[in-house]
Amino acid sequence: MAGKQSSTSGLIAFFVLAASLFAGLLAAQETLFTMLLEWQRPIYELHTDIIAPEWIILEHESSAAQGGRTAILDQLRSNANATINPRLREAQTKMELRNFEKEHERTIYFLNPYIAFAPLYVFISVALAFLFSMFFPAGSSLSWIRHNLDRVHGQMESSLRKQFESHALDFDETSALDRDERDDIIRKSTLPEVITNEVDDFIVTRRWMQGKSGNPFSPLKFYFRYRLATAYGNIIQGIVAGGAAVLIFVIGLRGVKLISQEEPSLILMSLSLEFILLLVLMLTFAGSAQEERLDRVVKELEAEQRDAINEQTEMLRKLLDKVLAEGAKRTDGESIAEYEERKMIEEAMTLLVRQAEQKKAVHGA
Repeated sequence: MAGKQSSTSGLIAFFVLAASLFAGLLAAQETLFTMLLEWQRPIYELHTDIIAPEWIILEHESSAAQGGRTAILDQLRSNANATINPRLREAQTKMELRNFEKEHERTIYFLNPYIAFAPLYVFISVALAFLFSMFFPAGSSLSWIRHNLDRVHGQMESSLRKQFESHALDFDETSALDRDERDDIIRKSTLPEVITNEVDDFIVTRRWMQGKSGNPFSPLKFYFRYRLATAYGNIIQGIVAGGAAVLIFVIGLRGVKLISQEEPSLILMSLSLEFILLLVLMLTFAGSAQEERLDRVVKELEAEQRDAINEQTEMLRKLLDKVLAEGAKRTDGESIAEYEERKMIEEAMTLLVRQAEQKKAVHGA
């Protein structure tokens, strides 16, 4: 019960931390976007106090045309206090501003940052909260991801110990060896070779948890491979497909002119959403194993069974040849009972050899 309460409090602390980071990004978005414009597109200027919550991005204009734009911007500001059809007056004034900029061959954008950048804010907040919770000292409610890492690491240790004991190997003694010696012992044992990678990942992560290694990628790789990719791999692929569907739908709306070029908020949202989902899918695939563990174990068992069938077939063939040779030597002086017994043995051995060859052909295919 205490462990469940600790996990629940850790989850709540994780989401509170992510929400705090999200609120911080929202508060700093205007400053960050202004710095980005000054760095990448200094010809543009940003107006955030005209149409809440939209931003207006305009090209810098000459002093000759400054009066016309200023009058329209002042009219837009006055619409905020209008009492009769404020939305209609706002739309009409936006149209005037759009036409004014087109007459002077300048670009204009009406951007809603709460729509356009919401997926990026959520992703950055969750990613930072994940890293903070991963590398925060263990034992605190803020180290929820670290607690999950310890739990997954402990589950793997228990599983590896059981497998080593079932194959008459000492886990502690084997894991204390160098990597080459350890791999050589595992290959010579009856354990599947997939265990070598799992043992390596387990030991590397244990060294990091004990403070003997400072590589930050060790726990991240372990958590992605044995937690996220294993438990949520199919869910992530499904969400990515859903994000692609949203992107195609929004691009289709843009193609039929239901979304104007000057209002790219929905398009930016769908692009950022699909980018984030593909990035998460890439990290999941990069952290996961090359093959599923069960598939690799089955392949190894099939190879072992194929070798065993080949050995059995060869032994039966040698035994049949020996029986036939002995029978040929004793043909002249044997009784009827001995003759019948020899024939039955030969038929049984022939049938066993035929069945063994059939199994060999099936597994060889």
